[in-house]
Formats: sequence, structure tokens, C-alpha cells
Amino acid sequence: MPRDYPFVGGDDREQAVRAWLAAGAPSSGVEARPASTVLVVRDGAAGRGPEVVMLQRAATMAFAASMHAFPGGGVDPVDARATLPSGLVERAAAAMEASEVEARSHLAAAVREVAEETGIDLAPEALVPLSRWVTPVFDRRRFDTWVFAAALPQGSVLRPSTTEAVTMEWVDAAQMLAAFERREVLMLPPTIHALEQLAQAKDVATYLRTEADPRAVLPTLVQTPDGIRLRVGP
Repeated sequence: MPRDYPFVGGDDREQAVRAWLAAGAPSSGVEARPASTVLVVRDGAAGRGPEVVMLQRAATMAFAASMHAFPGGGVDPVDARATLPSGLVERAAAAMEASEVEARSHLAAAVREVAEETGIDLAPEALVPLSRWVTPVFDRRRFDTWVFAAALPQGSVLRPSTTEAVTMEWVDAAQMLAAFERREVLMLPPTIHALEQLAQAKDVATYLRTEADPRAVLPTLVQTPDGIRLRVGP
């Protein structure tokens, strides 16, 4: 069944939509840059589910300004040359249904971005591929993003170290979804979907057994009786 998500974004995104519609709603847009994002998770207090690191992007960011999101960013050329443990790339490529070059690049970018933004050093083997999302064609900046999950390494602490975010903290997935429903925070469909998956897990061990869905998810713009929505699925 298709799923409709709220259309969120500032004036720039609304202008991009208007320009796209004026051009006849073309089926393709600017090339989507490969990217990785990571849900760094830990078990919450007794009786509660896992917690995850989330940040609020600065209002000055060119993409997803003021949105709540997970640590991550674009794949850099150096990531394709990263040295990773034997067998890891092959296993990841199989789960992601991607080439080994693509898998290596996304894994390396995930580790690098988390370290740069949070101060947490993840072992590449800790990364669990979850899903792949592609930014809608009307956006002026587009990403082909793999979403990963990883448990907080023992002894590690969150040390925010990025100027791209105004806040970074551990949050409860269900509480963050409730805040979104109250329109207290802004999030894009991939973030909402990932939080919904996490909120259903009783603990980190259970959550990290989630199987990868390698199908590329490309939200489309639809007009509904309730306004413009982003639709996922047929």
C-alpha cells in the first residue's frame, strides 16, 4: 500500500516544486549524489526501547535546513579507496544488491561522517544496512542515500563536533515521532520511516537484526484533499 508523508521544507523547497511543475513535472532531475546516514543506537532506560543520536540541521544549510536527521553526509572519492576488513565489503554488497565499489564507498562514508560529526568511532563491521532512499526529482540537491544502523561502541560517548547542526542528542524514537505529529519538529520521509522501525524494537539487539531492503525508494509528489504530500509506494 502507498504511504503519504507530509511535504515539509522552507521557501526554497517550495520554489523548487513550483519550478518543477512549471517545467511540466519532468521525470528526472539533477543527478543524485551517493550518501550515507547512520542511526547510532543504544538501549534506553529499563522498560524503554532503544535511543538514537539525532541532530537538528542549521537553518543556513542548503539541504534539509532546520530538519531533524541522523549523522551522515555525501560519499567522497576517498571513500572508494578505504581499507575495510576482509569479507565485509562482499557481505555488504550482497545485502545492498550493489557493486563492491558502491558498498565500500557507502560503508566508509558512514564511518567517516559519524566520526566527524559525533566523535564516535564506529567499526565498519558494526554497520547494518537498512534501506536506500533517493531524494525526489524536484529537489535542487539530491542524494542517493543508504541508511545504516550501528550500536554505540562500549565506552564511547557523544561528542558533537559539527557546525552543520544546532543540536545533537540522544532521543527516544517514539517521543520524536510524537513531536513530529505535534509539528514541533521537521523531518523528511526517510527519517520518519527509520524512527518508526526503531520504535517497534524492544532493544538494540532486536533492532540490529532488521534485514536490509535494497529497493531504492523515490518519493513522488501528489496532490491530495489534504494538500501536497510525498508518496512512497505504488
